[in-house]
Amino acid sequence: LSTVRVEPVGADAAGVYDFGREIMGYLRLEGLIGSGELRVVYGESYEEAMAEVDAYQTDALQLASPAAFHRFPIAKAFRYVRLTGSPCVQVERVAADSEYLDVPLRAAFSGGDPQLDRIWDTAQYTLFLNMREFLFDGIKRDRWVWCGDVAQSIHINAYSYADADINRRTLRLLVGRPPFTAHINHIMDYTFFWVIGLYDHYLYTGDTAFLREMYPRLQEVLAFCRGRANEDGLLEGRPEDWVFIDWADIDNAGIVSTEQILYVQALFCAADIAEALGDTVQAQAYRSLAGTLRETVFRMFWKDEYGGFIHSWKNGKPDGVVTRYPNLFALLYGWLDGRRRQMAVEQLVGTEVMPIGTPYMRLYELAALCAAGQKPLVLEEMRRYWGGMLDKGATTFWEAYDPDKSAVENYAMYGEPFGKSLCHAWGSGPVYLLGRYFLGVEPTKPGYAEYRVSPAPCGMGHMEGTVPTPQGDIRVEAD
Repeated sequence: LSTVRVEPVGADAAGVYDFGREIMGYLRLEGLIGSGELRVVYGESYEEAMAEVDAYQTDALQLASPAAFHRFPIAKAFRYVRLTGSPCVQVERVAADSEYLDVPLRAAFSGGDPQLDRIWDTAQYTLFLNMREFLFDGIKRDRWVWCGDVAQSIHINAYSYADADINRRTLRLLVGRPPFTAHINHIMDYTFFWVIGLYDHYLYTGDTAFLREMYPRLQEVLAFCRGRANEDGLLEGRPEDWVFIDWADIDNAGIVSTEQILYVQALFCAADIAEALGDTVQAQAYRSLAGTLRETVFRMFWKDEYGGFIHSWKNGKPDGVVTRYPNLFALLYGWLDGRRRQMAVEQLVGTEVMPIGTPYMRLYELAALCAAGQKPLVLEEMRRYWGGMLDKGATTFWEAYDPDKSAVENYAMYGEPFGKSLCHAWGSGPVYLLGRYFLGVEPTKPGYAEYRVSPAPCGMGHMEGTVPTPQGDIRVEAD
């Protein structure tokens, strides 16, 4: 990883230094005079830097004699830094070596709207900070490779940096070494997202060599899933599994419809991968199983009286609970037409069903609405949701967001006042939404051997941007 020196843009009387925006880097203290202990409190927010005990990241330096400089050995994620401790220690300058993966930004976007342009800029910068050894989830807290985050990052990377190497490194890491004995990250839906993400990498890059490398592992993953299926071929979480879907107050016990839809989509992706590698027998087997299971999903979970897919079956009975998740994925994957399609759209634009609270599932929800012809609504939702984070002082996008809460209330998560990641890869969704659905660029054959451009300015006036591909950059201007 590379580093570049950055300096604060300001400081206040409380000893808080503001670097202007979030960075990931090594703090440097220069011109140290005196002796005693100096404590460093890092904050993604000003409030976190001011916290005495609740800040997520701290450092300490025991100074015995004057020193030209000290660089702390572990990189931290922060915008603000507060120095406290012995009054006998003085620091002449504070700086940081900001650490980053040296990949060029190949994409661009401008919609003639300062807020929308700022949303795009902030989204791509959020992903950039999380592009390191692998596609990480967040730089403050986990710094870990969670497959749900990765599946989205592959899309967002394709419409910003187009760095195929980091996709390959990350997908290899996630699937691990044989044998495959547990769901990826121990989360059932993340196993399906690994398969879908592998196909998406191929769609954007045309990287057949990597498909061939991963193909034995793909077969092993799906054999593991089939080995855990019930008599209907569907999958239910076991005690050692985490059925996640999203951070939401929903009961994911039983046979959950969203999990089955993702499983079926993974099988369709696996069929396309097998076909690309010339394994027509296995391709047909995957496609046939996917078709059969899709019919089962409709039979068990689609209920006209509820206006769409119900959430789950428990103890042999449908639960009658409606959530957005199965309906948005069925819409996004093209399962619905006619009356059913309209019913699903009404679920997503309505207010009766519990709203989604994370940028993670907001991306899929808004992508599904774009696919259903609701792009003007999506544009306004981007301004309201991601623009709302900017209005609350965000310089990178967050792990979760509630527009009805204050900034300080939004910083809390996991029972900790500053537990939330304020730089989370799955917050970068606007890069994908604006490139794919508004600039309107999409590959129709792997590696952009063929592609479609269908711009949708939606009242933006003059819109322009660049989408990177393995064949070169596609530049779009539309009025």
